[in-house]
Amino acid sequence: MSPVANSNGQRYCGNVPLDWCGNGGRRLAAHGGYCATVLMMTAQQYYQDQNGGQGNMEPLNMSVEYLEPLPQGQFEIALETLAIGKRTSTVEARLRSLEAHQDKVCTIAIVRLGILKDEGHVTNIQPSVWPLPDRTKDCTRWSDASYYYMNPPASTIRTYTPSGKNAPLWSEGFGGQNTRYQWVKLDNEKEFGLEHLPVLADLVPPIFLNYAENGMEAASDWGIPTTALNIMFRSEVTPQEWLLTRTTMKRLHGGRFDMNIEILNEDGKLLASCVQICSVIPLGKAGFQNTGKL
Repeated sequence: MSPVANSNGQRYCGNVPLDWCGNGGRRLAAHGGYCATVLMMTAQQYYQDQNGGQGNMEPLNMSVEYLEPLPQGQFEIALETLAIGKRTSTVEARLRSLEAHQDKVCTIAIVRLGILKDEGHVTNIQPSVWPLPDRTKDCTRWSDASYYYMNPPASTIRTYTPSGKNAPLWSEGFGGQNTRYQWVKLDNEKEFGLEHLPVLADLVPPIFLNYAENGMEAASDWGIPTTALNIMFRSEVTPQEWLLTRTTMKRLHGGRFDMNIEILNEDGKLLASCVQICSVIPLGKAGFQNTGKL
């Protein structure tokens, strides 16, 4: 991201590449996780630029609202410091397209920055309440060309899911119909960092497909835009080749559903937890009858 000239460091600009756009709604738009990461990393850059690079402030948590689809091309981010302190500071970031509806905010994020590294003042506790699938023994690779066509950013990761008759969506042995596990790695052989986690959270296929009669094929019947994403970073993120996501849903109702996503490393350490809200928009004569009662 580059600072905008004569903006007093309050605005930054960038470009959405075509391969980070998808058809989550009714028209081609930037991937929601891509927008979240751009806002998060720009907020961190802005804070460092405004404070002379002092302090090691990293994102602690972020709340994102998607207001308008962001088209491919040039965009601008306006930033404002809402609160500043010794241990945490809060920044608001507003993303606007320079290609269309320039007077409208496409995405807005509130980012809290602070010290993510454990300083050892409090004993860490992470309750373990569910078994994790072994990547080599329990899982097989999932690949779906039609899904990648609809959502090109999904092809940036390799995905492995528990084997079985309900694969790749869910497994009786690992959580049942309302749970989805996915082992993932970057397709370019690089390692995951903090900046990848919002993207990864928004790359999980819609979990309500677990209840569709034709499973993953039902994805083409619906527009499923992300409308909100809240993420809390739970641990310091060191470079990782593999990550595991565990996703559940509370309810699909009134054309909206939630996805509760936990991101863990290979050792089972919780790195981030997310709540994603999505809309479900019928395309053509699509119908979804077998939703179950959630």
